[in-house]
Amino acid sequence: MLGRLAPAIQRADEDYADDGSRCVAFGGSRADLSAATGFKHSALSVLGIALRPPSAVPLSPWLAALAAAAGMRRPTLLLLDGVIKPENVGSLFRSALAFGVAGVVLSPGCADPLYRKAIRASMGAVFKLPYTFAPHWPEALSQVKAGGYGFFAPH
Repeated sequence: MLGRLAPAIQRADEDYADDGSRCVAFGGSRADLSAATGFKHSALSVLGIALRPPSAVPLSPWLAALAAAAGMRRPTLLLLDGVIKPENVGSLFRSALAFGVAGVVLSPGCADPLYRKAIRASMGAVFKLPYTFAPHWPEALSQVKAGGYGFFAPH
């Protein structure tokens, strides 16, 4: 399926830094990128390849590493429980970034923030806000509470 992009992608994979800090971007014709990704692209398309962060990390150290936004005394979290539509996940990330949220915790069953529709709806916020999946739900809520967070307007 990757056709003519396959050799370039293989070279890019070999050229990654050990810490995964590089992102490789490819330009190509609309037909090349549409064939590589499986959906239509505009005439000026770019395909970016980056190492994906781990989908679930231990929650307690992740919470401890969050920093409060400017003007806030402590970090604020957004907890998403069962938000299955990628567009809604993206919109919530975009709003969270605008309101100074420090991080997002997603329950099992939430849509992937790195799905293309979520990325588009977030206007890039999914790349700016730290997030993690909490595979053990609702136990994760106890960890959040133990981390000193209170809950406001749980649904």
